[in-house]
Amino acid sequence: MKKKTIYTLSILLFVTSLGGCIFAYNYFMNGNNPLGKSNTVKKSIGDSSTYKLAKEVSNGVIIQAWCWSFNTITEHMEELADCGYSAIQTSPINECVVGGKGAMTLNGVGKWYYHYQPTDWTIGNYQLGTEEEFAAMCKEADKYGIHIIVDVVPNHTGPETSVNKNLLTAAGGLDMLYHSTGRNNIGNYGDRLQCTMCAMGGLIDVNTENPSFQDYFIKFLNKAIDYGVDGFRYDTAKHIALPDDPELESRENNFWTRVTTEIHNADKIFNYGEVLQGDNERLKDYNNMIGATTASAYGSTMRSASQQRSTLASSYTNYNASGIDPSRLVTWVESHDNYINDGNHKMNDDAVIYGWVILSATGQTVPLFYSRPYGNSSNDRFGTLNRIGVSGNNSYKDPRVIAANRFHNATIGQPSKLVNLDSNRKILAIERGTVGTMIINGSQEDYTVNAVTTLTDDTYVDKLGQTATFTVSNGKLNGVVPASSIVVLCNSKNYVTKDYPATVDVPENTSFSFTEDTISLKLLATNCKESTYSINDGKEISFSDGDSITLGDDLKDDLTIDLCLRGYNNDGVESVRRFVFTKKINLSKGDKIYFKAPSNWEDTIYAYVYDDSINAVKQNNAFPGELMEEESNGLYCYTFTKDFDTGKVVFSDGTNRYPDNNVIIFAEPDKTYEVK
Repeated sequence: MKKKTIYTLSILLFVTSLGGCIFAYNYFMNGNNPLGKSNTVKKSIGDSSTYKLAKEVSNGVIIQAWCWSFNTITEHMEELADCGYSAIQTSPINECVVGGKGAMTLNGVGKWYYHYQPTDWTIGNYQLGTEEEFAAMCKEADKYGIHIIVDVVPNHTGPETSVNKNLLTAAGGLDMLYHSTGRNNIGNYGDRLQCTMCAMGGLIDVNTENPSFQDYFIKFLNKAIDYGVDGFRYDTAKHIALPDDPELESRENNFWTRVTTEIHNADKIFNYGEVLQGDNERLKDYNNMIGATTASAYGSTMRSASQQRSTLASSYTNYNASGIDPSRLVTWVESHDNYINDGNHKMNDDAVIYGWVILSATGQTVPLFYSRPYGNSSNDRFGTLNRIGVSGNNSYKDPRVIAANRFHNATIGQPSKLVNLDSNRKILAIERGTVGTMIINGSQEDYTVNAVTTLTDDTYVDKLGQTATFTVSNGKLNGVVPASSIVVLCNSKNYVTKDYPATVDVPENTSFSFTEDTISLKLLATNCKESTYSINDGKEISFSDGDSITLGDDLKDDLTIDLCLRGYNNDGVESVRRFVFTKKINLSKGDKIYFKAPSNWEDTIYAYVYDDSINAVKQNNAFPGELMEEESNGLYCYTFTKDFDTGKVVFSDGTNRYPDNNVIIFAEPDKTYEVK
């Protein structure tokens, strides 16, 4: 029998850093569920009926897997189903600008927003993965009944010099690809012609009214749909004209008409547009045209209320979208724009979770949960790992988030009502018809409920804390809601009662770079029937919570170590966490490195040394770098003229280079490099 725990709003142990929220809850710690090794656990083989997810995107809950790679999403698929997410929204899948020599940092030399700068509308990019990996992700999602939503960016491209020739040919040339006003920045967002025909943020505005471009873009959408995509989120939708907006050069504003009707399975695809409210945004018109839109103003309302831990029912009932059916609004506590650009990273994870619980449980809109970067904090929005491709912090699988998602899915189709049960309005109830009620106690004292309810007469055990018992008799709800806690009551057979996911992680103070030959690392495992680690995709080795391992014994030339942790809960559902550790090698003025030049290279050899781990790239000289001295038989020597904390190196003769583009090798004192 599992030991019971009340999940509180404020008393839960939160560790906000590498793993976001790492809990110490006794619920998982018992004799029947030991942490550590097991030879009996097997990976779950769930299916589309196991997790009782919403059949339609519009009825379910979306996770925005922000900057997760296709492979990362694939290996988290069953875990996400277990968490109650009916849909996964990817970052843009299009070919995009390759910046920072292909660096994979969220911020720094690499940038997360490069995939929002298309160079072609084809599937696959260096940040998220290949077309084949995308197809595999869609196939895996289908196993669990999860819908895939793709973030698409038709409004603009990256710099025109980066645009793929295939796109230029398809659009009819550079002049046809862009609006004639497309290089002029928007000066007045309230002017619809400027808003829809001029550059936003310095990115050139695509001529979305060009029939040839539309054909090419629709072909891209249809290919994604054929792989299994179920919906699209249209980035910067309000910057693409509606049919009755002012026309430019007598072109019909029919982009939205075509992309919503000429795609495959048009009547089944969930389309929604990002329409940030303010400055004549025409939210209702976009909603009617596209099918659904964001409700950014409601996000602001949610953040304000959740940071105050408001339990006032009226704080959450105004969607700020007059005349629009709430079921056609995609809502959030925060979006990636709020988090990255608006300073919302200073809002702690607990406040986000608090707001999410209310948003998801209410069930009026289509809720979207933004996955924050791994290792985020109020002082570090991009996180300690700061890496594109990995999964976000652990907030997306917080037990309260999961309980709210499961409650949402179990009460689909039920009426929704938010009410305060007490005169002080510290007790908020979210009533979902006859099948479910969620109660939030915002006070510091236990609250005895004795209230009229729509729940059917029965005895209920709190689904979240699994301790409190409530009774409903003759339409009256009775029981005690512990102080500062959430209680979930539900009689629906569709409420999933499976175990919560495992968590495998490293301590919050872990640094992902090191200067010694090796690094000692403690491993953490919570709610794991079994947990394993592997290095550079090698043999999986079992570990227990608190075990230490040593990394760095067999470093390769690139001086990076890939560490993969896997954990399995009682149901055999796999949870994965991947890290990249980098050894830093201090290079001092006077240190030497050597290069064995191939016989077909010229006699003049250069060494380009650079450090792009910092915002302002440090280099020994502009490429191709500095001249090397020949010592004998094609062996060349370079003597460092300045210090580097860590240096990467490229050798070249003006025509040839080693390594190739997007391949990295690190400089080590007295090491000889040779083309492989």
